[in-house]
Amino acid sequence: MFSATVIVNFLACRHLGVLEQDAAAGRREKPFFRDPSQELLRELGIRHEQNYLHKLDAGKSLNVVQIPAALSWQDAVAETTKALRSGADVVYQGTLEDGTWGGRSDFLVKVEKPSPLGSWSYEVAETKLARSARANAVLQLCFYSEVLAKTQGVVPERMHVVLGNSKVESPGAPGYLPRTSRTLWGLHMVSRLRQTTARR
Repeated sequence: MFSATVIVNFLACRHLGVLEQDAAAGRREKPFFRDPSQELLRELGIRHEQNYLHKLDAGKSLNVVQIPAALSWQDAVAETTKALRSGADVVYQGTLEDGTWGGRSDFLVKVEKPSPLGSWSYEVAETKLARSARANAVLQLCFYSEVLAKTQGVVPERMHVVLGNSKVESPGAPGYLPRTSRTLWGLHMVSRLRQTTARR
């Protein structure tokens, strides 16, 4: 399974992308180093997510569906698809999959754009502690938007990054997705070459 993190690592260093795939397939043990600063950032990130969730629901009585982290991958994908088809206003921690591509987004937010789901569709929103939308964040949004487009049958108009200062930046998805598709294709070809070499 290729995730947004794998894509980001692949662009940073192609060999790192291969190592991540080997670890995911059990061919290599991934080293672990305890880093208190990373644990603090993770805690702050979760708090930022929760604050945005409360802001979305403030005084609106939205139908928010949270996909439990304890679910198996396939069950999480099924519950996310069910929530999208039911027209939930917000899906928190929605799990998306399209073949070998998949990941868990922060938020899928309902918008008034028709799709095969009904008179609505969804756009991706990710929370980041940074005060500006960095390249990695935009790439992550593109990845989720690409997989979401396959799930709901229509390309999202926009994608949203909620910054640490609560500012929301919303780049247009259609202008970015063709480049993301080329990146995904490149990673797929590198992975296939790696697998072919490993079998020899």
